[in-house]
Amino acid sequence: MKGETDMKRVLKVASIPVLLLGFLFTLISPLLALAKEADFVKVGVLMPLSGGGAPWGIGVLRGVELMADKINAEGGIKVGDKKYQVSLIKSDTKSDFNVSLAQANKMIFSDNIKYIIGPILSGEALSAQTVTERNKVIMMSLCGTPKFFGADKPYSFKLNLVDPVSVSGIFVYLSKHLPGVKKIALVGPNNESGWGSAEVARELAKRAGTEIVAEDFLQPGATDYFPMLGKMIPKNPDAIFILATPAGQVAMLLQQGRQLGYNKLMISTTYADPQIILEKAGDAAEGYIFQSMDFEGPWSTQGHRELHKNYLEKYKETFNTNSGAGYPMLYVLKLAIEKAGTFDSTAVAKAMENLEGEMPYGHFTMGGLKTYGGKRQILYPLIFSQIKNRKSIVLDSVMPLIP
Repeated sequence: MKGETDMKRVLKVASIPVLLLGFLFTLISPLLALAKEADFVKVGVLMPLSGGGAPWGIGVLRGVELMADKINAEGGIKVGDKKYQVSLIKSDTKSDFNVSLAQANKMIFSDNIKYIIGPILSGEALSAQTVTERNKVIMMSLCGTPKFFGADKPYSFKLNLVDPVSVSGIFVYLSKHLPGVKKIALVGPNNESGWGSAEVARELAKRAGTEIVAEDFLQPGATDYFPMLGKMIPKNPDAIFILATPAGQVAMLLQQGRQLGYNKLMISTTYADPQIILEKAGDAAEGYIFQSMDFEGPWSTQGHRELHKNYLEKYKETFNTNSGAGYPMLYVLKLAIEKAGTFDSTAVAKAMENLEGEMPYGHFTMGGLKTYGGKRQILYPLIFSQIKNRKSIVLDSVMPLIP
């Protein structure tokens, strides 16, 4: 009986260090987790990965992922004497502005994220912006609406050439190569991107002395554009501008416009995969001019070629050309963080406004001070191509003008 009591005392005493170790581990493990997390910088990627915007969102996400791989392989983002790996936190907006807002809230308040790439749809971006600006979170969107910018929106940036910047590029291209284009018609989607691009086109046309003879917007889900084009073509525009419009709709506009006998220039501000255009429009695509990227040809940069090669190796699928839009954004964020020397979003935003240098697609600057109230729109050479004999031919590279 006495021996049994002594043994219980020994076990009880022996268990104290074990309990103490367990208690200490409970205290230390969150600190260890924080130390491990401190070696990473979290970047949110808020994209439509389902719904109508998915073809764009998935492609853009692929580009961001490939740049994260590149940055991490090269050592990460350097702040002070330390380098940090990039950790992407991805979320699907489901092509719905309400979901976009909910996911932005989650990223900010649950994931403690200070930098978000996306959204790409205008409604989603404006929705998420209501919470990002208030909480000093840098948002790098690809949306088309000019409402995204403002002197009162210092944390909102566009790090790619999307509508309405591409509209500026078209006017630069036409003044250089087709100065005879004096009358134009505008076509775009009936949403924020279409309205915003049309607004910019009107202002630029006024400055260029170009007359807008017709303007109309595409209803969601519509496939019959004959009535709209039937009213537009008799006004004899020298060119039809197709604004912020997905490739499938572009192809239908080309087909139906040619069937109605319009054989003049149709030119698009939005990058659309030429293979999709050719597959859907066929011979009706002949002569079509569009914003493009050159991933393998004579106009391609090392960044273009690197993206194309790494995409095919990683994803083992047909190259999604929309990945080109996502590829440079994370790199520019890296430059801004390193210039600021801190992860503080206010300091990073100020550094980003004054960036100039080299990025994957060549030399870039930040513009928009006069136009938007802050230098928050990236500017770099914009490539235009044309479909000739069922092939995409690069025509020229121009620098868009956003003062």
